[in-house]
Amino acid sequence: MNDLYSFLENVSQNSDFNAELSKRGGFVTFSNSGKRGGIKYFQIGLDNILQTLKDILEHLDVFCHLTKYKEKEWRDNGSAYFTDSVANANSTVQTKPLFSTLSKVIMWGNQPRLNGINPDEFIELDESSLNNAISKLEVVAKSFSPKSSEQEDDNKETPRQNIQLQGIDFSINKICQTILSTGLIYSDTLIKRLVYSLMAKPFAILSGLAGSGKTQLALAFAKCLSENIEEQVCTVSIGADWTNLEPLLGYPNALKNDEYVKPESGVLQLLMRANADPTNPYFLILDEMNLSVVERYFADFLSAMESGEPIKLWDHESEDVPQEILLPKNVFIIGTINVDETTYMFSPKVLDRANVIEFKIAADEMDEYLGKKVNINLESAYSACADMAVDFVNKAKSQVEKDDKNKDVLLSFFRELKKVNAEFGYRTVNEISRYLHFANGDLEDDAAMDTAILQKLLPKLHGSRKKLVPVLAAMWKLCLKAGITKEIEADFNKDDFKYPESAEKIQRMCHAVIDNGFTSFAEA
Repeated sequence: MNDLYSFLENVSQNSDFNAELSKRGGFVTFSNSGKRGGIKYFQIGLDNILQTLKDILEHLDVFCHLTKYKEKEWRDNGSAYFTDSVANANSTVQTKPLFSTLSKVIMWGNQPRLNGINPDEFIELDESSLNNAISKLEVVAKSFSPKSSEQEDDNKETPRQNIQLQGIDFSINKICQTILSTGLIYSDTLIKRLVYSLMAKPFAILSGLAGSGKTQLALAFAKCLSENIEEQVCTVSIGADWTNLEPLLGYPNALKNDEYVKPESGVLQLLMRANADPTNPYFLILDEMNLSVVERYFADFLSAMESGEPIKLWDHESEDVPQEILLPKNVFIIGTINVDETTYMFSPKVLDRANVIEFKIAADEMDEYLGKKVNINLESAYSACADMAVDFVNKAKSQVEKDDKNKDVLLSFFRELKKVNAEFGYRTVNEISRYLHFANGDLEDDAAMDTAILQKLLPKLHGSRKKLVPVLAAMWKLCLKAGITKEIEADFNKDDFKYPESAEKIQRMCHAVIDNGFTSFAEA
């Protein structure tokens, strides 16, 4: 029940205070209970409701204590804080009907999580619930915006498509709130790293402990941003026997020259839909990528990412399958990898083309998981952020100027990596610049640079003890705060470092190479 009209119509059946979205014009008609005489009807615009929700959010310290209906408090605070004149007037003369209407709108913006609330008596007033309701209501309000006669003639889309294309600005905080509302346990920073990485380049690899939530995070992000999940999200489990491109893109039928066999994985179909719909995001999730040698089945994708050239499919052409297909910029690829005796090592060629995000579970996170009952409800996130999808794609496609602010830091790491022939190229610099650009203003400068080093530079390191110990020790020192001297064998203290996440990983890699004689980023 995603549309506001149906939601209000349904929830008002069991309410004393009716609220109904007008079929023509952006207004909600609501009524009193009629207990003191005949039922009276009132009308309030969607923009009036939007401003009122924003006023409540701005003065949340006052309203957060008013989740249970108290007439005097709601009347007095509505009069004092509602800047919209219509809502202000209704709050003083029709206090409870307005309260019930606001509660229903917030319920709709957070369904199904809040569907059990009695809107005549209670209202959910926390920052996340208000932001969700405001974001969704803005999309509905925009759908009632008048069009020029020229737009009326030219625009042949359905009302639902119009709403989707208008959309709202991308909000990383709403993404975090939506994913965490499912019951999944991640840090905000981990979610942001994935999102900013995909905006910097539409290919990310999630590495780490089996069962740590890599695939679930990829699915939660993809599905919350997709309006039509079945069409926009394709999840593929990599087979251990994959030796070529056929499981992903199909193959020409050797017995029938004019026939092409499409893959059961659905990847080719996803790419064709994405090419036909360049404004919306499409997601390809490759689960356990290193069960087979990646280059055997993924080399054409890696090449297409950099060259922009299409992938050749066959020599013929039909209505169903073209001769070649582009890897469009609105396709975002998320791969997951586990490292054990059943998997293959990732080559530097693959790692160099992705942001590699390592999943770890801290003791306090495990304590939190063990100490509370966790109810996972992934469906609550489905399409919850689809109204931001167009802006997400636009940002991912946008050009970013290279920032020279971190020039000295990158040069220092370049010199150390070059000593073991693991230096990075111009592509890596550009991708780091994009990542820092999108993280700017959200992650602190040092924290953003720290995760950029961790995701783009350290994955290049692999080799023997003799080769790696000197460079690891040198890079450890680059992570220390100015004026602090500390050997890599010393106990780790986060406060000693400008780049603590990278330093901790470097120390773990150093311990691993000393103990085992060999290490790599994925094995540490």
